[in-house]
Amino acid sequence: MTKLIITEKPGVAKDIANVLGKFKSKDGYMENGEYHITWAVGHLLELATPDEYVGKGRWTFINLPIIPDEFKLKISPKTAGQFNVINKIIKQNSYKYVICATDAGREGELIFRYIYQMTGCTLPIKRLWISSMAAPDIKKGFDELLDGESKENLAQAAYCRAEADWLVGMNGTRAMSIKHGDTLSVGRVQTPTLAIIVNREKEIRNFIPVPYWEVDAIFENTGKYYKGRYIKDNSPKIAAEAEAQEISKAAAGQVGVIDSVKKKKSEESPPKLYNLTDLQRECNKKYGMSAALTLETVQKLYEEFKFITYPRTDSNHLSTAQIPTFPKILRHLQTLPELAKFTEPLLALPKLPVNKKFVDDSKLTDHHAIIPTEQKPDLRRLNATQSRVYLLIAKRFVAVFYGPCKAENTTILTKVGEYIFKTTGKVVIEAGWTEIYGAEPKVKDDDRDKEKEEEETQTLPPVKKGDKYNVSECIVLSKETKKPSQFTEASLLGAMETAGKLIEDEELRAKMKGMSLGTPATRASIIETLISRQYIERKGKKLIPTDKGIRLIELIPVPELKQPELTAQWEKRLADIEKGLDTRPEFMNDIKQFTSLIVSSVKSRQSQQAQKKTKRIVVGNCPKCGEKVIRGNQAWGCLNIRTGQCDFKIGFKKGSQVLTDDHARELLSHLPLSKN
Repeated sequence: MTKLIITEKPGVAKDIANVLGKFKSKDGYMENGEYHITWAVGHLLELATPDEYVGKGRWTFINLPIIPDEFKLKISPKTAGQFNVINKIIKQNSYKYVICATDAGREGELIFRYIYQMTGCTLPIKRLWISSMAAPDIKKGFDELLDGESKENLAQAAYCRAEADWLVGMNGTRAMSIKHGDTLSVGRVQTPTLAIIVNREKEIRNFIPVPYWEVDAIFENTGKYYKGRYIKDNSPKIAAEAEAQEISKAAAGQVGVIDSVKKKKSEESPPKLYNLTDLQRECNKKYGMSAALTLETVQKLYEEFKFITYPRTDSNHLSTAQIPTFPKILRHLQTLPELAKFTEPLLALPKLPVNKKFVDDSKLTDHHAIIPTEQKPDLRRLNATQSRVYLLIAKRFVAVFYGPCKAENTTILTKVGEYIFKTTGKVVIEAGWTEIYGAEPKVKDDDRDKEKEEEETQTLPPVKKGDKYNVSECIVLSKETKKPSQFTEASLLGAMETAGKLIEDEELRAKMKGMSLGTPATRASIIETLISRQYIERKGKKLIPTDKGIRLIELIPVPELKQPELTAQWEKRLADIEKGLDTRPEFMNDIKQFTSLIVSSVKSRQSQQAQKKTKRIVVGNCPKCGEKVIRGNQAWGCLNIRTGQCDFKIGFKKGSQVLTDDHARELLSHLPLSKN
């Protein structure tokens, strides 16, 4: 009796057919004596729109919230033909069982389960669960098919994710759009992510820099130099310029005596193997690639070229079962000029150095870290972007077999009279894994640590306690506190992955450890959705909220929807459902209650807004007529504008700067009042 295989994409079906052998192509499927293979084209089915439950027509609060007892599915019009093929062959053939060969993750499981449900299929389910599209791994996967029941919890989590997003998104979007007369999209993960960006932007706009000064001294003795920075209570910052100038004047031309020399050895272990988020962040920082482009690139490296393992993973570790494959992977990497000299010494060892920092079964999720496959890489087949990303993955794999980077950190305290100057330096004793990366600069989210790094890398002369050095020069540095940095995709992905770190309450933050916004597979699409809906925009590497995005966050009346902790808790619960630690009914009941709260809060906002309108925000007196100036919808304006007796107003924007009430008060306080 034949078996039916359903894959997620036509290309995957062809790869499986090549391994299983001797297939004939039919209309929308392939067959041989043992198997029929057919495929989806992404999502053939999707949850029905609210119109399917309440009928078409104008959006109205009367129908909200829309909470179906059972969710309906509809066939996607663009791919209806392929769904009909699958439906037809299931009904016309007697199969022994159906094999789910979609991507080994939550979304892949959902694609298959929707097809299974909509076709009315009752066949037993087997699950192909592989992390590589290389032929040996496909063959091994078919030799070790799982029972469909083993992934039942994954399916339940997939249903929950889709239905929760539908409930919050459809109801929240309709409620907000009805209330404010504009299409305002709301989402379970989208909205708190937007709020993170908007809150950061508000911090930047409201930031007031605080000036401070530092004093550097150049110490010299017989042609040997080093630099030190004045410190007091271990801080280099001086609040008043006069004090800094006084210190500089007092120390210049004097003799410094080395009070202490401390040397401390340090070790920096190799970086972890990549999961998808780590790789997306690295590609954004290093090459300016968007998260979506990185995902598209690794998906091709996985599916089309078979050069890397399954990319949609949140794991940084490998399994002990993979250890026998390591030598073969390294031998293939030895064919790459960039890695040949680093793989050669590893392969010469009697046994590869493997440790729990990268091989640990207890730290695996459904998938392991992203690494090269046993397929020999031919970089000539790749474009420049694909080649760069592959080499990042390959270098990281080689690096984990190398030892730590060993260094000696030196701290010198030099006394000049009553003043102390601190000097730090770092000398690499053994490069270890860093040798693989050569002179590549360490990638950072911003340049805040640049100065510190320059200090640590200065070459220091051999010194000991009691040595005397002349102060050949003193320099006063004028600085100011730096405003927070705008998010890049790299830093936003990091914030989404570690949502708990964004929470100010220490106790709650501890509880949120390990919780996140979205999954590695969905974060890129969330960012692209926010851009396509014009809530944020890219400016170079920066992600900037638009006026529309800021307005949306200000209008949402349910604080929990804008805070990362609630959504992160839900993501944790979805993961718990996959593990059998939570249930679909309990999770969905909470989502339904929250959906009702959103709708009722938006409805009741009218009375709150009316109350706010009665409380006028006064920012000063009109310089033309002396009447009060109040905050309006588009500007601050004189009360007499309404009667036509005055036309004075101040817009909310001055060039690119968005003004606040405090800015308006400050401006009015400096404008002379009219004598009329």
